Amino acid sequence: MITLVEVRRNRLTRKHLAVPVARAGAAPDHGWGVEFAFVDRDTRPAEADWTSGEWDGPRAQILVGPEGTVTPAVGTHVVWLRIDAPPELVVEPVGILAIT
Repeated sequence: MITLVEVRRNRLTRKHLAVPVARAGAAPDHGWGVEFAFVDRDTRPAEADWTSGEWDGPRAQILVGPEGTVTPAVGTHVVWLRIDAPPELVVEPVGILAIT
């Protein structure tokens, strides 16, 4: 079972949400595609839910909040990360984001 870390944010805050990514002790390849999805609990992301993120060193990140890359509604969302690292495609829930 994966234990998801919960992050709380005020709906007026615009800030990067970052997820550390490790690859057998090495940094991730920044050529890999990285995307995030923010969905309700007990829901898996649909193709339309994915939004491109970016790399910042060993972290995948996305700007969340007003005028950011994504602006999730007030409520609690499961954060999913998708990394296209051919030949692998990694899709995992990585956290919980509570927007107040």
